[in-house]
Amino acid sequence: MGDAQPMLTKFAIAHELGHACAAEIGDAIGTSGLPMGSQKHEIAADLIGTCLLLKTDVTPIMITSALNSYGDFIMDKDATGTHPSQKARMGFISALFTKVRSQKKPEIEAIREVLASS
Repeated sequence: MGDAQPMLTKFAIAHELGHACAAEIGDAIGTSGLPMGSQKHEIAADLIGTCLLLKTDVTPIMITSALNSYGDFIMDKDATGTHPSQKARMGFISALFTKVRSQKKPEIEAIREVLASS
């Protein structure tokens, strides 16, 4: 995986932290009351994890490049019972970038909007 591996490892860890955070902010993002193993929770974990990474020295291009090149390390190519497909997950992450960076929306609002459209 070369240079992408550290980014993929960071993303995988941030995703898992995103699960823990999603339980705490479920009311704010619209996931409270949904089963923890639902696809919306997986998407929420991706989005929250992405927001966590963007608070460090990670840039959106670093995340998308690593996931596009070697995303099968942590993402299924096709949808499964709990996970959306890799293509769908990348679309949700890209939509988050647009809302937070270009549209200057607060992260919680951006996450809520992306989840509502999923």
